[in-house]
Amino acid sequence: MGRFPFSFFLTLHRTRTQIFISFLVVMGVVLLVSGRYLYRNVSRLILSNVEAQVGETANQISARLDAVLSEVDTLTLQLAMDPRVQELLLKIYRHQAVSVDERLSLRPITENLMAFSWAIEGVEIYADRAPLYPLDLPRLHDRVDEDAIRLAEERGGPLVWRGQIGRNPDQLLAIRQVPLEEEKLKGGGYIVAWVRPSILDFIRTEFSSPKGMLVRVYDENGTIVAESDSAAEMAGDHAAGANGWERAAGDGEAYLRIDRRSSVTNWSISILVPKHALTGGLELFRRALVWSLLVGTAVSLLLLGVVSGMITRPIRRLRRIMNASVSPLPKPNDETYFNFEINELNRAYNKLVAKLHHLVDTVYEKERLRNIAEIRLLQAQINPHFLFNTLDSLYWNLVARGEEESAAMVSAFSKLFRYSIQSSGGDDWVTLADEIEHIRQYLTVMQYRLRNRLSWDCSTDPDCLPLRLPKLLIQPIVENAISHGIEPKMGDGRVSVTVRKASGADGPLLVIGVKDNGTGMPPDKLQALRKRLDNPLPAAETPTRGIGLWNVQQRIRLFYGRDCRLEIASIPGEGTTVTMKLPWGRVAP
Repeated sequence: MGRFPFSFFLTLHRTRTQIFISFLVVMGVVLLVSGRYLYRNVSRLILSNVEAQVGETANQISARLDAVLSEVDTLTLQLAMDPRVQELLLKIYRHQAVSVDERLSLRPITENLMAFSWAIEGVEIYADRAPLYPLDLPRLHDRVDEDAIRLAEERGGPLVWRGQIGRNPDQLLAIRQVPLEEEKLKGGGYIVAWVRPSILDFIRTEFSSPKGMLVRVYDENGTIVAESDSAAEMAGDHAAGANGWERAAGDGEAYLRIDRRSSVTNWSISILVPKHALTGGLELFRRALVWSLLVGTAVSLLLLGVVSGMITRPIRRLRRIMNASVSPLPKPNDETYFNFEINELNRAYNKLVAKLHHLVDTVYEKERLRNIAEIRLLQAQINPHFLFNTLDSLYWNLVARGEEESAAMVSAFSKLFRYSIQSSGGDDWVTLADEIEHIRQYLTVMQYRLRNRLSWDCSTDPDCLPLRLPKLLIQPIVENAISHGIEPKMGDGRVSVTVRKASGADGPLLVIGVKDNGTGMPPDKLQALRKRLDNPLPAAETPTRGIGLWNVQQRIRLFYGRDCRLEIASIPGEGTTVTMKLPWGRVAP
């Protein structure tokens, strides 16, 4: 079975995987938040537009209903104010007799009214509560409910509507009280109009969108007067209520309710639209949004793989270079990358490599010098006990013969030889007091050899004597002053050794100076000497030169850092001064 091609993404400790997961989480959060925000706002916009549309539909239905019923109101008002009707009702109100012929004279008036409006199916006129026309009618309270009669009396003229009552439950009823003009508009009777319910058919035929919309017309008592065809398809109780969203008690489905009240009839119009009928487009939008998010996520994953690879490619290259070195030491990386942070990391790596190489070279050079010193020490340690015993015997022989000067020279030479070949505990570090004592013995021997041509002095700060420093660090400088400054000179020579404490920019310093009044050096030779001392590779040496100034310079740098060096000043014919300044903290006991 083949290896999963993107298995490296599964290693969470890799930078590329961490970038991939971080981008994926951020992208997922952004897409989810933006998608949810977009869906909610678009949903609100669509629902708001639908609510406005349904509200406009309700306004149209209300206006249409008012227009249809206003016709009935106008015609019945004309009938109530007709002079013939006013005359007959006034007679009855005044308790005057009205013949049958007078009552039948109302027939043309009512027929003309019904002929003028197809909506009015029948008209009845009552004097008080007794029938006036038609003649065979029962009393008013047997035809109309008492609430409608009472309401008509309270209003004193305006039409009162009732739905689906009376002799035919499919008819609409309208009743109004007839005010008598000659009796200060006192009620003189009633006009009852029976209206065909078909005048409300426009609700079923003209207002059926959106699909599933329910339209109902309620009278003042809350009785359904008319409703749309979709009412039979909708379950649950949807009685008139407040505008807004609600859930039906039966099926639990959410509906948008819009209510309007007729200014003519005081009837209420309720429009209920199922939420699924309004949000059908939202479902399509939601699916499109989900697919867009999925496709966007897939494309982003592909691009993210490419981008994360581009970001981590310099890191992988640097890692390969770090691991590709065949030598024990790492190799520097000379590449320059586009990424600023990677370049900073690469520069830090190259600095580390350079410091590591320098450290290795320093340790190697220190070991090389140590080996040279050990070899020369071994060469000098040829039967040292024999030499010590011989010199000791020679010293006491000279003392016995009274040759004090020669005996002092032999004693100094013995101490000088013993100090040079004896170990100092493994690290070759001695106190400054021991080193100065060794210098004194060396100068004593050299003064005996040169007789009156050499004089010397040694000035030391007592606070400096306990300090420790590498062994034989001063003696080669003194030796160089005598060999190259005093011996070639004709006349008296003098060597001065000074040790003091001084202040430096980075703290106190131990300052050691060796000055002679020898031949000195011309500027060209002085410059050549300084250049030779700065060279990390030694110049060709002769056996008589000993460790030499170059060896001292290299030892100072190895032990105290590359900033420490010998400072040489020389004037031809006047002498040479060699000074070395060591950090006080590195030489403290």
